[in-house]
Amino acid sequence: MTPVLLLALPVLATAAVVEDFSTAPGLELVQASARGTSAAVEAAPGGANLALVLRLAEQHGKLHEVYLLTGVAQQGAATVTVRARATGTAELWSLALRVRDAKGETFQFATRAKPAATWTDLVYEVRDGAQQGSWGTPTTGAMGGTWRVSGFGLSCREKSGTAEVWIDDIACVPAQAP
Repeated sequence: MTPVLLLALPVLATAAVVEDFSTAPGLELVQASARGTSAAVEAAPGGANLALVLRLAEQHGKLHEVYLLTGVAQQGAATVTVRARATGTAELWSLALRVRDAKGETFQFATRAKPAATWTDLVYEVRDGAQQGSWGTPTTGAMGGTWRVSGFGLSCREKSGTAEVWIDDIACVPAQAP
């Protein structure tokens, strides 16, 4: 009898695209005119697909916020990947991911990478304890129940030039149980 070696291989989760901007979601900009921001869903550079674009005017502020008014509910911890690219002269610092839980609390998550001149995958770990902060009513600081990607916070040097920041293909991979 020949011995058989059995290996236990982990099951790899598949990324589910939760927003590809193929149908323009409702958008809300925070203090757009005062901060020098505009946003739209348009044909992405280098392709025919649609993407979200944030435009910064020459005399822009240092924080730009855009919220998606709809989204696909997620449950538990996940890795969220966002395809992004940026053009222009503005000095960009970061693109933070924002998620809203079932209670209405918003959580902000950071990544070390930032949009570059070519399409780049930005990766965010969405789980309790990984957030930079939270706000809303009620504010407990702990994610409760389901959540959805609700928007982005872009930070940059104030009045540092114009920019276009493109965002596309937001995908989630649920965390594997230990």
